[in-house]
Amino acid sequence: MICHAPEPNQALLIEEADRKAMVARHFDLVRSLGCIACRHRYADSIDTPAWKMIVERTKIHHVRFDQGMGLHDDMKVIPLCNAHHQTGGLGAAIHAGQESFEDNFGREEDLLKEVEGLLKEMNSLKLIYDLKPDEGCPLVPNLDSTGHLTVGWGHRTDRDEPVTQQEADAMLEEDVMKAYDAAMRLDFWPVVAGCDVRKRAIVEMEFNLGDAGVRGFVKMAAAIELKDWRGAADQVRNSLAHVQLPARYDRITDMIEQGALME
Repeated sequence: MICHAPEPNQALLIEEADRKAMVARHFDLVRSLGCIACRHRYADSIDTPAWKMIVERTKIHHVRFDQGMGLHDDMKVIPLCNAHHQTGGLGAAIHAGQESFEDNFGREEDLLKEVEGLLKEMNSLKLIYDLKPDEGCPLVPNLDSTGHLTVGWGHRTDRDEPVTQQEADAMLEEDVMKAYDAAMRLDFWPVVAGCDVRKRAIVEMEFNLGDAGVRGFVKMAAAIELKDWRGAADQVRNSLAHVQLPARYDRITDMIEQGALME
């Protein structure tokens, strides 16, 4: 009698492939920051040719605080160069002695928060770059397509007073950071957290609609929880937001469905 091995569950294989791709993207983003310990020592060298060499030598370190024995979370990692990871000796390399490393560079959990803040800033800057062509920047308040008084890069205001370009740019940065903070509090945020493009789509919705508006997409949220990206995108396509701003929401739905920026 010939016994055949059971067929692997195709859905599980796809889910595991998606997870590995998500982790790989996250690692690439973290490495692109360069060694977090070197950032403390050589802050004036960031964005120089020498810093580029540090980035090229940067490795991924899984933080160990709040983890069980032998366990790690692939989304809780910090970037360290060879010297600060393994080869630098006591006081320099975290694997040579975590206590002495933390005396010099800070606790793992604090370094992780710093890395998360840098990633958030990186994503916010990308979103700001994307938003500017959509919004336009009138320095005199005017009514938007939904009847709200806005000024600058779509900033809602109750003051009928003009602003300077510098003030408009500062308001945009603040509004994007607020939108990012609101998006991070959404129940489904962990599902999109590993995909830079889908994160930016949700943050842009927060920027445009406000938190109450995004939370009104209950069926979209349910579809995201199931990783039904087409279903989530369809909920946005069939919304009033899409009717009012079709070009913007065509792009957002493509980002949600494909997890990639479309040409």
